[in-house]
Amino acid sequence: MKQLFVIIFFLSSICIFSQTESKPMLLGKIAKEDMTKAPYGKWFYSGYETYFPNEVILNQLKKARLNNYRFTIFLGTWCGDSHREVPRFVKVLEKAGVLPKNIEYIALNTGDGVHKQSPEKQEVDKYIFKVPTIIISRNNKEVNRIVEYPVESLERDLQAILANKYSPNYRSYPYITDWLKKGLMTDENVSIKGLADQIRHITKNAGEITSAAYVLCEQGKKAEAAILCKMAIMLYPETVNYSSCVYMLSENNEYEEAMKIVKKLLARSSNEKDNDKILELYDNIKTKLK
Repeated sequence: MKQLFVIIFFLSSICIFSQTESKPMLLGKIAKEDMTKAPYGKWFYSGYETYFPNEVILNQLKKARLNNYRFTIFLGTWCGDSHREVPRFVKVLEKAGVLPKNIEYIALNTGDGVHKQSPEKQEVDKYIFKVPTIIISRNNKEVNRIVEYPVESLERDLQAILANKYSPNYRSYPYITDWLKKGLMTDENVSIKGLADQIRHITKNAGEITSAAYVLCEQGKKAEAAILCKMAIMLYPETVNYSSCVYMLSENNEYEEAMKIVKKLLARSSNEKDNDKILELYDNIKTKLK
């Protein structure tokens, strides 16, 4: 049953994670030196050597006592965004005088059951929905984070964080994180519409929500993932990835909800090949409903 859902999920029009079974990956706590070796060195050196941080901003950062902060970089060596941003940010930190001991690198996995997870689970309770995610902390408390790519530039974003004037990308994620911490998303009386309204005007698209849902689902937080899928459907009924939502709702044993979506997919699809897959999914869910 799960295998079928995974197949349907991968065939859907919006891919929310990368398949990299054929590529080697670094996992867990790593060092900068690990990324400079083959095969990773090609993208690391390319990003590091071709990025030139703004010298004016760098000089200001040098005066900011950055070694009072800790920088934890969650990345995927399989991820194009990590390839681009991590070498650049490392260069910014080094040029600004940050000591290596204050920079930590955590390489996350991808794939069925391990997506955005590390062997030692350093990501637990850190709510890493996108990579790279760079967490800036002081006295063991998170100050802010840069998510996936900078709002302005890496050095300008860091300067704004130090000045407490920064709002990262994916502005719905702090809300989702807060709901998770409060246990709202496992409360059977929670208002899904009420939660959706809180992020209605700050989300970019349905994928912002369903990508977070998928990470939670793979971490075993299936009820929370199902709620996020319902919110995505509520907010973006025309563009949400229904196939991925079917997968996550089914993982939470919400087969009746999943069946409603499958019927919508059948009504909308005009492709015979897609119809065959959807009908197979329909039959499997129907079996579960008996």
